[in-house]
Amino acid sequence: MLTTTADPVADMVAAQIVETVRGRSKPVLMSWLVARSLAAKGMARITDAKIPLYDMPERVVRGLAALTDWQSLGVEA
Repeated sequence: MLTTTADPVADMVAAQIVETVRGRSKPVLMSWLVARSLAAKGMARITDAKIPLYDMPERVVRGLAALTDWQSLGVEA
């Protein structure tokens, strides 16, 4: 979860997140509470890395719930 962080700092934070997530076997979902226009580069870096990016924390929770349900069916994420 990130709050209002604008570019260029947002892009630097996103780069660190992508590096940390790379190669992990566990899925990572992210919520970023900022106007897309303020952190366009950072958000693009996250989505280019195929990290699901949500604009509301509630949506992340629903996404995690769906992954949990999916895993309970015996499907690996």
